[in-house]
Amino acid sequence: MTRPIKFRCWDKNLKRWLSADDMPVVPTGDWVNILSLDADWCEFGQFTGLMDRKGKEIWEGDIVKVVSKLVGFASGIPTEGIDTSFYVVVWVDDYCRFTTKRMDGHVENGFGLRKEHSEKWFEVIGNIHEHGPLLKGGNS
Repeated sequence: MTRPIKFRCWDKNLKRWLSADDMPVVPTGDWVNILSLDADWCEFGQFTGLMDRKGKEIWEGDIVKVVSKLVGFASGIPTEGIDTSFYVVVWVDDYCRFTTKRMDGHVENGFGLRKEHSEKWFEVIGNIHEHGPLLKGGNS
């Protein structure tokens, strides 16, 4: 299965997401090139191709909360859910993949984002543009 290539644009001046109709485009042959524009006023984010545990798309710049299950050591039975720290979804050039960054700035580069993890444990709770104050609070 291929990952759909989608971008979104946060207008820094208007402080809102632009719809596809609002985004400036420069036709170049058969392709539309929006990323080569001088975009000081706009910040682009790319769709990771993944969904969170509630079926919401995960985008670069999203803030995710990891909800995991404790498993009893002796019984192996899942117990209570735990809400962990908030993370930001980032692209890491050195590893050529999307991954998460902790609030202390540490990049969780290990395996990058994985479908089996995001659909079980990740929950998108906002993004860095509209919900930046969540990042300052750290844990939920």
